[in-house]
Amino acid sequence: MSKRRILNLIALVVGIVVMTGIVREVGWDKTIAHIESVGIGFLLMVGIGLSSLFLDAWVWRLAFGFQVPLLRLVFASLAGSAVNAFTPLGEGGELVKANLLADVAPGQRVVSSVLMWNLVYRITKHVMIFAGPILLFIFESDRFGVGMLAIFLAACVVATIPTVIYFLALRTGGALWTVRLLRRIPFVRNHVSEDLVGKARETDHLVWEFATVRRDTTVRMLALGLVARLLGILEVYTVLQLLGAGFNFVETIFLVSGVQVVRIVISISPVQIGIAEAGETGLFALLGLPIDIGFAQAFVRLMRQLLFNALGLAYLGVCGIRKRRVTASHPR
Repeated sequence: MSKRRILNLIALVVGIVVMTGIVREVGWDKTIAHIESVGIGFLLMVGIGLSSLFLDAWVWRLAFGFQVPLLRLVFASLAGSAVNAFTPLGEGGELVKANLLADVAPGQRVVSSVLMWNLVYRITKHVMIFAGPILLFIFESDRFGVGMLAIFLAACVVATIPTVIYFLALRTGGALWTVRLLRRIPFVRNHVSEDLVGKARETDHLVWEFATVRRDTTVRMLALGLVARLLGILEVYTVLQLLGAGFNFVETIFLVSGVQVVRIVISISPVQIGIAEAGETGLFALLGLPIDIGFAQAFVRLMRQLLFNALGLAYLGVCGIRKRRVTASHPR
């Protein structure tokens, strides 16, 4: 059995164990009760979530630079997101995404596409994070003063620090200096070949192309990424309306902004699912909003996320069990 298939199976087992524990902890009766509170609207949430997912997959295909099957990118994204939800810092799924597409193109192109997709996702997410308090201050200045705006913007700036570090790492040849760092570690350096160094150098070159010869592609990726983030906000807005919260869209953008900051701050927790929802509910209390609404909307969206995670883990399981045919020639 290949190392790639073993990695897929390990990720699958860990994901199933954690996901089963979450469902058991929540309780089946409570799960059904909260889903029933939004009724048929849960299917609308699934539709919005899928639309956002397909847009993100489109962004990823643009990063590849050739026509990778969109549906395959969607399922790889689902698998990666499932693993992200069960790992510290929520980043382990990027390795899984690259692993699942390893037979589509040379490794360095797959890795560079994942790195650029991740950067576009981070940038568009932070645009929305900053937009939240700014828009609320513009449209509802009577309830959101300059002092509160300054506090929230400061929190937004702090939340961008990991993305700034990520961007600087890409800009300064992150793949190459990572490989060089591995060469300094005993018991590891002997396995770092010159071929790997060359692939790391080519990965950095492919990433740098997005700032030079592929600028138009980068702009299209950012535009699609922003639409995908807006759809994510639309999902929250839809849930709040179904629960009778009565928030307008600007207030929803602000709430999503605050929730994202909370999630980034608590992202050092060993597992993202559950902890993030608790922080989200706490944000509602901090803002003087009904805690029951905060909990209900977070819970219902968690159920939608778990559904997508189940699909991702199922795809990961299929890829881990079956042998995938290796393509004869990779697009360069």
